Amino acid sequence: MFTEDVFLKWLHSEMERVMEKMHRGEDLSVQETQIFMLDGQMNHIQTLDREIKQRMDHLGQRMDHLESEVVDTRKELKGDIETLRGELKGHIETLRGELKGDIETLRGGMKGDIETLRGGMKDLGGEMKEGTKDLRTEMQGGMKDLRGDMLSQHRWTLGLLVGIFLSISAMILPILIKIFK
Repeated sequence: MFTEDVFLKWLHSEMERVMEKMHRGEDLSVQETQIFMLDGQMNHIQTLDREIKQRMDHLGQRMDHLESEVVDTRKELKGDIETLRGELKGHIETLRGELKGDIETLRGGMKGDIETLRGGMKDLGGEMKEGTKDLRTEMQGGMKDLRGDMLSQHRWTLGLLVGIFLSISAMILPILIKIFK
């Protein structure tokens, strides 16, 4: 197989022959000129190849460095996220505790208010019973008084009517006696 080493050895030996011919001042054939140019291009290619390899090595090192930085940054971010998660969890637990305490306080206050209202309603119920009893008693007394007043007025009216009837009878009676006599 034709390998790079074999080709470079052949090109190097041919170039030495062409250089000897040039030093002697002899004219070069087209093929020898092509060998001369090929050797120059090979030197140029080898130089470019070395530069490209150096640049690739440099890029590889930079990529390794950047990869290392990315890994470090990921670790830092992961740590920061875990820290924030822990802090957030702590804040949530604190808020839950505070809310639970506030709810319990409100329940206790409402329970006390409800008990106060129940007591007030019981008192009001008792007062209403008492007020109803007093009102019933007053109404019964007022009804008795009204009955008594009405009886008095009826008696007076009856007495007045009887008096008027007797007066009219006393006036009409002599006239009737004269008429029926």
